[in-house]
Amino acid sequence: MFVSWQNENGMDCKLIGPETKCLCQCRYKRHQTDVTEINEKTKKIPCADCGCKGFTYVPANGPRQLRCGRCKCEASVHNAKVTPFKCLKCSKCPGFMTAARCSCGKLAPAHRLVVESKEERAAAGKPIGIDCIYKAMGGITGFSSLLDGAQRLDPSGLGDFPSIAAAYKALE
Repeated sequence: MFVSWQNENGMDCKLIGPETKCLCQCRYKRHQTDVTEINEKTKKIPCADCGCKGFTYVPANGPRQLRCGRCKCEASVHNAKVTPFKCLKCSKCPGFMTAARCSCGKLAPAHRLVVESKEERAAAGKPIGIDCIYKAMGGITGFSSLLDGAQRLDPSGLGDFPSIAAAYKALE
């Protein structure tokens, strides 16, 4: 499964990796990523630990997730199990939403979480990287895929490291 947070133009602004936090505060690797078939149910990526219904990416500034743009409370005090993710701390919040602007220049609500199979991603012309046996890699395809989409200059995700590029070509 390749998981990315894309803007309306289809740019992978954030590639979801094993340590990326969900609104439920569990990491991506704690969600059900070890699936044999990708379908509408598995594309929601439910949490194996807390029971949230699906992975919800919340933009972060360093290690801290951004606050809700409606009530200004932290993401961690919002109910991640029931949409629209109402705040458990205050009563004025109609549901979690961050008003942050992504590095691509678009607001966070103009983005969506996209779950793709290797075949779907390859057909769209997006990088798939080197096969990895660890299922919870999400969208991480190489070193440069850790950068935000607008900052990523290498579309392959491998970076400009000769040894990695040589290893990749040897696998082809």
